[in-house]
Amino acid sequence: MNDAVVTLQAQFPDHVFSQIGNVDAPQDSERLAWAFGPPHQPRQITGLDVAVVNAGRISAVYTFLEPTGA
Repeated sequence: MNDAVVTLQAQFPDHVFSQIGNVDAPQDSERLAWAFGPPHQPRQITGLDVAVVNAGRISAVYTFLEPTGA
């Protein structure tokens, strides 16, 4: 996943990731809403990452992208 983030930031150097709200961490999972786009402008891309945790380690990460304009 780090490689994907590094690649996106290299392709769009004027864009940043920003966290939307708080991290939600019920038992055995974590949820993080985020945005990606130029700072100080309306959000262009938003998404949600859901991580599954087993024995204190992340075993899977699922990324959901919101449709443009949502």
